[in-house]
Amino acid sequence: MQLRKLFLVKSNATFNGAYYELPNSNAAYSFMGWIFIGSDYSETEKLTVLKHEKAHVNRKHSLDILLCHALQIAFWTNPLVYKFKNIFQ
Repeated sequence: MQLRKLFLVKSNATFNGAYYELPNSNAAYSFMGWIFIGSDYSETEKLTVLKHEKAHVNRKHSLDILLCHALQIAFWTNPLVYKFKNIFQ
């Protein structure tokens, strides 16, 4: 469900060469090499956010999130899985 939302957001965003710009938004996030930054940020803020999100991409933070989701599916009755997931979000 979340992947479908991500593809919908990507289709509505404008790619400017380095990241996808989200219209009328102040959101910023990345997933598997795609970086999304809202258009409400100033150019200086966008550069700072872009640097931060590139660090997430380089450190493969998306894989951490996917692993947490897989653990949550496999061990959904264990309350520690939910605490573990909150560490990475």
